Amino acid sequence: MTSDIGMDKGVMVECDGARAKITLNRPSKHNALHNEDIAKMIDFLKVVEESPEVRTLVITGVGDKTFCAGAALNQVGAGELDGRNFEELMDRLEHLSVPTLCSLNGNVYGGGVEFTLCCDFVLGLTGSRAFVPPARLGLCYGFSGLARYVNRIGLSVAKRLLVGNETFDAEELLRTGVYDYLVDPDQRKDREREIIERLEGLAPLAVKHMKRTLNEIANGTVVEAEAKKREKQCAHSKDLKIGVTAQREKAAPEFLGE
Repeated sequence: MTSDIGMDKGVMVECDGARAKITLNRPSKHNALHNEDIAKMIDFLKVVEESPEVRTLVITGVGDKTFCAGAALNQVGAGELDGRNFEELMDRLEHLSVPTLCSLNGNVYGGGVEFTLCCDFVLGLTGSRAFVPPARLGLCYGFSGLARYVNRIGLSVAKRLLVGNETFDAEELLRTGVYDYLVDPDQRKDREREIIERLEGLAPLAVKHMKRTLNEIANGTVVEAEAKKREKQCAHSKDLKIGVTAQREKAAPEFLGE
């Protein structure tokens, strides 16, 4: 499934076998998000969640300057942007059952930084930078977003970005945990492919359950009994038998997600 191929179309979404992809496609506006972009991504994430064959999601942008500048300022200034939809998008992305990679094509600003924090892994570029401008605009960032910043990168770094309005360069973004990986722009596609192919070769059920439990631990919502049920399910899964057999035979496992 592919839609909206072309320049400045807002967002492109596609599923290709085990791989789903979202591409922000408004480069002339630094890939700023409009209401219709957010609604489209929410609908697509629902499709991804319900597709058993999908094992990874990649998020990237068109252009070589900016991955995402957050919400479109003209809609924010006019009171037209629905903050509830943005919050739903971030929540759905963070809790998506398959692993997610944010492959940055440039700088990242505002709500775009939270976008990256909702992904499991972030591939950043040398020479890129990030800042979050609510304090200079007179906005108070939303509660769920503030909680996400603290949970993902810690209180001190969150304060530097949000309250102090600091601009971080690529090395600082890597050091503080906003980025997980850092590559030169001409190496991005190869590194992206390497990460995604590795993730797609892992046992889907184990990945799904560990991701969920780790997120719940970080968010303070984990129920130990439920986490142990997930452990038990994996211990009795077909995937475990496949994985052990493949390890013994020194072969590549072909997991079923069961």
